[in-house]
Amino acid sequence: MCYIAFMEEFIPEQTDQTKKEKALHPELQEIVDEFDFSRLKDILAEHARGAGISEDDIYLVPPENIHGQTRSIGQYNPDIERPSIGLSYDDIQGRANEFRVDPKLLGMRTLIHEEIHAATDQARNREEQQDIKQVGYHRLGTHLMRLWNEGVTERLAREVLVTYGKSIGTISSVDLDNFIQTLNKRRESSKIYNNEVDLVDAFIIYLAQQTGVPEETVWRAIIADQFRGARLFTMDFVAETSDMFPPNFMDDFTNAQNDVTVRRLKKELRQPIEETNRKPRFRQTAFGRSLLRSFEDSLSAYLQMMP
Repeated sequence: MCYIAFMEEFIPEQTDQTKKEKALHPELQEIVDEFDFSRLKDILAEHARGAGISEDDIYLVPPENIHGQTRSIGQYNPDIERPSIGLSYDDIQGRANEFRVDPKLLGMRTLIHEEIHAATDQARNREEQQDIKQVGYHRLGTHLMRLWNEGVTERLAREVLVTYGKSIGTISSVDLDNFIQTLNKRRESSKIYNNEVDLVDAFIIYLAQQTGVPEETVWRAIIADQFRGARLFTMDFVAETSDMFPPNFMDDFTNAQNDVTVRRLKKELRQPIEETNRKPRFRQTAFGRSLLRSFEDSLSAYLQMMP
C-alpha cells in the first residue's frame, strides 16, 4: 500500500492507482494543459538553492499524472512508483464562489501547492534519502509537523503563484494581488490553510523579535529547511530554544493536530514579549550563534539567486 497525504487523515490507497483515478474536469484540464511546468520548476529551484539543492534534484508531478478527484480540493500522492496529484473541480469551484475569487487562479494555486509537496518530498528528491518518508516538514504516517508543513507550503504557494503569474505575462498584477489579498483576509479559514498560514506568520514575527533576525531572513530559512528536510526543528532546536517560547509551546507546536490547537498557539505567540527578553543570552550561546548563521546563510543564498 501507499498512503495519500495532506488530508485530515491518511487513507490507504490501492497499489494500482490508475484504476481509482478520474479524468480531470475540462476546465481543470485546460489549466494543466496551459501551465508552464518548466517555469514553475525554475521558480522553485531559486528557493531550493538556498538549501543547497540543485534544480536537477527537484521533482514535479508530470501533467499526465494529474487527475480528478472528489474527496478534497487537492492532494499529492507520494507513491514511489507513480506519484500523482488529484484536483477536485467541485471543491475548487465551490470555494471560489465562497471566497469570491477567480476559480482559474484558485485552481492554479491548488496545483502549485501540491507541486510544492512533490518538490519537497525527501524520498524523491535525493536518492540517498529514499528510506525517509517525509514531505517538507511532515513525517508521513504521523501528525508531526503536518499542519505547520501545510502552512509553510500554502504561504510559499501564494508567493510562487504571484511570481509565476507575473512571469508568464498573461495574468495582470492587479488580478494576482487582489486574489492573494482576498485569500489572506480569511485568516481563520482552514479550507485554504489560512489558519496555518497565520501560525507561520506569527512564528516568523515572534522568532524575529526574539533573535533580532529580520523577518524575511527567518522566512527564507524556513523555506530552505522545508526543501532540505526540516533540520531547523531538531531536538537540539527544541531544547535550546524552549525558554524563548511559552511553557510547553514547542511540544504542542510539533504535534498540533487541529485548528483549535493552531489558534491557541497563534494566541500564545502574539502575547506581548516579556520585558525580560532573553534575546541577548540566546545570541551568546553556541547554538544561538549557529542558528543565526544559518539564517544569515539562507538570506545570503537567497540574495545571490535574485537577478
